[in-house]
Amino acid sequence: MSDSTPRSRANWNLILKIFLVTFRIGLFTFGGGGSLVLMMQHEFVERRGWIERDVMVDVLAVARSLPGGMAVNTSILAGYRICGAAGGIAAGLGSVVPSFLVISVFTLFYTSLIRNEFFLGAIRGIRGVVLALLLATVYRLRKQSILDIWGILIFGLAFCILVFFQSVNVIFIIIGGFSIGIALYYRRIPKSLREEDGGGAGDV
Repeated sequence: MSDSTPRSRANWNLILKIFLVTFRIGLFTFGGGGSLVLMMQHEFVERRGWIERDVMVDVLAVARSLPGGMAVNTSILAGYRICGAAGGIAAGLGSVVPSFLVISVFTLFYTSLIRNEFFLGAIRGIRGVVLALLLATVYRLRKQSILDIWGILIFGLAFCILVFFQSVNVIFIIIGGFSIGIALYYRRIPKSLREEDGGGAGDV
């Protein structure tokens, strides 16, 4: 029996759309994965409805926790969620190819561009836009990411560490949030369910 879900069938039209969308996003992603989040949120969630808003937040959290660049990780996970492995490959290529092309061209003219006042002025302007994109991303995702008082406390703690203790490696902050999240989730599970899970695991 064939499964008709988007993950299980090769929808080449959708795969091509995923590649083109991620290619366009990758072409205008300045400042790393942070600026990509808002653009992907707009394209995948709001404009096309490919991914639910809550699922997109989970994708971003996982992508940030995995090794590698956040932009590529997010694209691959989102593409896979939309159209399976083929969608993940298409999204990954769409996010990588633009950077490869731009960097290849930039290296040819690096010496002249790095001394060009107009180019340096454009870079300064882009920095301001990137900061605005990051703030807009935090504002739009706040309701899906911070669900209760514990979310507010974890966010505040992580923010203070990042601002006031910049020598702390981000990896430790991620691991800390991961551990706290597991502890809180386990604490909220009724004791009867925990006992049933423990008993079931012992019977296997």
